Amino acid sequence: MTLVAACRSRLIQLAGSARRFGGCLVALAIVTGGVADAQEKKIPQPTTEVLSTTDGVGIVCTYFPGTQGKESVPVVLLHEHKKTRRDLESLGKKLQEVIGAAVIIPDLRGHGDSTVQTGVAKKLDATLFRKPTDFQPMVEKDLAAVKLFLLRKNNANELNIDKLAVVGVQMGATIGTSWGQVDWLAPVYLQGKTGQFVKSLVLISPQPTYQGINLNTVISVPSPDPIKMGVFRQQVSVMVICGENDIKAKNDATSILNTFEKGRSKLELESADPAEKTVFKEFADTKLQGTSLLGEASLNFELKIVAFIKFRNADRPYVWEIRKDTQGQPYK
Repeated sequence: MTLVAACRSRLIQLAGSARRFGGCLVALAIVTGGVADAQEKKIPQPTTEVLSTTDGVGIVCTYFPGTQGKESVPVVLLHEHKKTRRDLESLGKKLQEVIGAAVIIPDLRGHGDSTVQTGVAKKLDATLFRKPTDFQPMVEKDLAAVKLFLLRKNNANELNIDKLAVVGVQMGATIGTSWGQVDWLAPVYLQGKTGQFVKSLVLISPQPTYQGINLNTVISVPSPDPIKMGVFRQQVSVMVICGENDIKAKNDATSILNTFEKGRSKLELESADPAEKTVFKEFADTKLQGTSLLGEASLNFELKIVAFIKFRNADRPYVWEIRKDTQGQPYK
């Protein structure tokens, strides 16, 4: 049985247990809303990409090419501290096979295979990272390199960067959200916008304060343009995931959820229609956190994430177009 068939079968089985399976409508939408039929497509094999940052770090990534051409949804998956991209490859494969997403999973600096920096003899070691200045380059350098890679793939008709989704686990949730805010603050020029590409976030076991970075403050950073004040917090769709039997983790996740809910309409917060709802709370009856939540098959979080990204990214009418740099030149 292929993955698509397995997903359909499993979701149909879950239809009668909506109370236990939180957000069932979102997951079942994969069946009722239509899924890219992976059974009739040859799924490209993942590739290993090495992206160079402006400070000379080689960021090693696993890339799952999309199957929907320039309508493929790009998804960036970001691992926890002291983990690697390998922990998220199962989710990346599901996103590619079920909705045709183009998924890139980087080893952030100091992690996995991303330990070499040009001109620096000593390897980068994430176990020694302690300060915000150790983590900020992941946002400013590592993900800038990932964004450039995606811009080039967009212009090669391989994905639509304006449908971008980010999934982050613990540290990855902090880094991904920080990058999302940076993306939404990017200027718009006559030749087009240079940001506002991130349309949804999935935050797994997020923490309000991580290594000195206050996530609630990051989310609430105002735009320099008064017209765009709070636009990131109010416009980006969000799914927050955690195991609620860990009280601290539950309180942390709730704090982040509350920050994103500010300024949203009742429809966005309470609608039973996942096409209208923009904030999703997925708290499971478990003490598991982080990547372990994805690894527990009975919780179905991988399928819930796939469904969320389908509704909030793949099915949205974001128009594909050639993207240009600040000099008006197409990325290539």
